[in-house]
Amino acid sequence: MRQGLRATAVFGLVACAFVPAESLLAQTAGVPGGTGYAGGRNRSAYYAEVIGRSNEVMAEWRDAWGEDDAERAASMYHPDALLMLPGRGPVVAREGIAMALGEYLPNAGRIQAGMVDFDGSDRMAYISGAFNLEMRDDRGVRHPISGQHVTVLFRERGDWRIRAQLFKPDGPVLEGPPLPGQLTVVPEGAPLAGAVEPFASWVEAWADADADGVAEFYQEEGALILPHGQPTYTRAAIAEELMDFLPASGEVEAEMLDFDQSGRIAYVMGRFEMEDSESGGTDGTVSGDHFTILFRNGRDWFIRFQMFRPDNPLPGGAPAGGGL
Repeated sequence: MRQGLRATAVFGLVACAFVPAESLLAQTAGVPGGTGYAGGRNRSAYYAEVIGRSNEVMAEWRDAWGEDDAERAASMYHPDALLMLPGRGPVVAREGIAMALGEYLPNAGRIQAGMVDFDGSDRMAYISGAFNLEMRDDRGVRHPISGQHVTVLFRERGDWRIRAQLFKPDGPVLEGPPLPGQLTVVPEGAPLAGAVEPFASWVEAWADADADGVAEFYQEEGALILPHGQPTYTRAAIAEELMDFLPASGEVEAEMLDFDQSGRIAYVMGRFEMEDSESGGTDGTVSGDHFTILFRNGRDWFIRFQMFRPDNPLPGGAPAGGGL
């Protein structure tokens, strides 16, 4: 029997115009929930509308980025948005994002991003794929940066805006000054939605180094990006990937810093720390940011997408995957 992420206990710690393939409009991974979308016959219409609106938002965002217009780019974010630029820490709120982009964009070239995965429900959707951009150093030399991104969009009063966005570079990037904005840790015991509570079970399974058991927490078509890895798709492939990774990873500690939910989809973002033989650190640990998309099937929540972004990426990372 498939094991789901059933809510049992509160766990407080725990560039682009996207052009979709036709297969995305016909996928059956997430049944839209909420106002105006009920039943499988409306699924394709829901996906078509969300992808179309996402294209509009991201095209405007891409153009503003290319013109170094931080205020216009920031207007594409939700008022309570979270942004994590390549090699930079989290920035929160539209005002903080505008300040951060004002410092970042003058040294950044145009950005390109693709979509290789998509899902949504009700007022929330997410897109993930590869990104590429260039950053200029103090001497004016441009350095290419590539990696993976995940972007969550949220609809409020008819308008779709970026609710959360994280860029994971394949390797080390140019260091920059700390960007404005900070996050407040969600306190242990805080009232959280059912999607977040079962993280405790996932953490326990991870500590047992049971690859098949951990893989059961992911959807059949789920995606996983380990700290120094590239995307792995489908539960079977994730189980195989974890068979090599878990024996050297030990326990994982996860802290939740941001969370939101709509219909049958939710996301959790926070800090993580785990043992990792490939971390390059003297203590064999790797820490960084995690970003997890969860989707509810019936009563059970499953991991739809999960990314670990290490603080210190290994040099010479593998090339980012292409779009569909």
